[in-house]
Amino acid sequence: MKRSIFLLLGCLCMTALGDTVNVYAQIEDSQPIYAGQRFKLYVVIDGDNTPGTVDQRPLADFDPQGPQVQDVSRSMTTIVNGRTTKEVTKRYLISYDLAVASPGQYVIPALDVNVGSRKYTTLPVKVNVLAPESTDRIAIEAKLSDTRCYAGQPVLLTVKWYVWQAVAGRVGDYMFNVPVFANSDFIIEDVSDNQAVANQGNIKINGLDVIVNQKTAKYDGNDCVEVSFNKVLIPQKSGLLDLGKISILCKINVNQSRFSFNSEFKSYSADAQPLSLEVLPLPQDGRPGDFYGLIGNYDIKAEAMPVDVKVGDPISLKISIGGSRYLKPVQWPDLEGIKELSDNFILPDEKGSPEIVDGRKVFTQTIRAKNDKVTRVPPIPLSCFDAKSGRYLTVSSAPIELKVSPTKMLTLSDVESGTAVESGRKLEAVKGGISANYAGSELLVNMAFEPQKRLLMLPDMLMWLLPAVIFVLSVIVKAVTRDKEAKAARRIKNNAAKNALSILKKCAGADDNSAKAMMDEAIRTYFARRFDRSSGSVTAHDCERIIVQTTGDEQLAGTLSGILEKCEASQYSPLAVKFESKWIEEAAAVIERVEKCVR
Repeated sequence: MKRSIFLLLGCLCMTALGDTVNVYAQIEDSQPIYAGQRFKLYVVIDGDNTPGTVDQRPLADFDPQGPQVQDVSRSMTTIVNGRTTKEVTKRYLISYDLAVASPGQYVIPALDVNVGSRKYTTLPVKVNVLAPESTDRIAIEAKLSDTRCYAGQPVLLTVKWYVWQAVAGRVGDYMFNVPVFANSDFIIEDVSDNQAVANQGNIKINGLDVIVNQKTAKYDGNDCVEVSFNKVLIPQKSGLLDLGKISILCKINVNQSRFSFNSEFKSYSADAQPLSLEVLPLPQDGRPGDFYGLIGNYDIKAEAMPVDVKVGDPISLKISIGGSRYLKPVQWPDLEGIKELSDNFILPDEKGSPEIVDGRKVFTQTIRAKNDKVTRVPPIPLSCFDAKSGRYLTVSSAPIELKVSPTKMLTLSDVESGTAVESGRKLEAVKGGISANYAGSELLVNMAFEPQKRLLMLPDMLMWLLPAVIFVLSVIVKAVTRDKEAKAARRIKNNAAKNALSILKKCAGADDNSAKAMMDEAIRTYFARRFDRSSGSVTAHDCERIIVQTTGDEQLAGTLSGILEKCEASQYSPLAVKFESKWIEEAAAVIERVEKCVR
């Protein structure tokens, strides 16, 4: 007992001595830290390379971005006098990008770090944040396309940063600060007609992806490099909204010595004039029921192809909406809400993604006429608010004339019981005939058969020998190819289920009519190949009988028979039966069950 206690105490001591994990926080302060400029905070796990987790809630005031993690462990092997020594250093880094808006003394609070099953706490870290210097070599401008708008009305924000040519080549890192990008009172969107140009790049501003353009320009009579970007602001509430102070912070190399390759960067900042936006509430009087917040002078057009169809034929309806450069808020037209359209046409539930084509947002949908009394695609309305006049407008597309012909719904019995159609003309008997006045024994020929003479004649000899030669050759060919044919037949039979299941999977991505035809063909072909039948003669009843014989499951046989009958009927009348995706799973389950029983 005493020995066990001593062993336990020894293990605990060794564990205590071996626990050399140290967790601490430090900042990257090799360069001065300026207000508005991001700096690195590292959480170091020393003595272990197990990925740790940090409770980053105390960092909320520093706008943290990250974390980024990295295992920086290393090992070093040394050999001295033939003796090998291996030294392993375990270390794991967790880093965050932090920023503060104003200069001053700050303290990064203590952080809780979990490493494995243990929790560690770092010490607080002090940060000295400096105010950036100002210079007359940079300037920034910001402006709005309108300073007064309605709630939901898009407004364009344009920001331009000018850098004098004399210092443009010495600019290092730069960072914009646009507080409105993080303001929940606005929806921020890209301009729909933004075109790719030369000297274009992507940066992040307040966590938002922004496309910036660069070109040469004049500012206050000085040659400058202009860096600019724009975004669409969509205010979500009314009132006088403050956009915050838009600024630029950049680093400029101030070491201009020709004989020194060392760079000495200082941070400089510039602020734009404050911006505010007066947002008016939308009026309630005269508001249409289908209005969903679209503000501007929009128009709507519609096209349909083809216009001469039969009942149930697909019609491609293309709807385009334009008239404004702000197309992001434009939504799918509510086709189901147009009574004339929903009553007379089949409208699929699935909707494709719209496209921007020539400055218009284009929606494409397939519709099908329900009956031959349909004469047109009705006008499609679009309600919007005209900010200039301060009233609601409803514009509509022009109606599209259609010619819809009836189509006969055929069943399989109609096709099988059809009577033969008389084709061509009947031959008439010749009344007279041909008469010839020939008579006399000189016209008679001796047709007596002489075997010896006939057998020695070459044509007759070939005629007698040819069948025997052909028979012998066919026997030889049959003997040679019999094994190959048997193998090929077995391969076709064994692969019948695999091929059928492959075709059934493709049915999920096909349109309804194609899916029904593919499914019908796949099922019949499987039973024909697996049970040595002709695929053209396999009926739904045949498949049902085979399933009962192989599995004994009459319910399973009835399920597949029902699917085949629906697919069969729909080939002659596409609107009679609607394709259901569950048929694919049911048919596949039947084939797998049959295949399992016959193997």
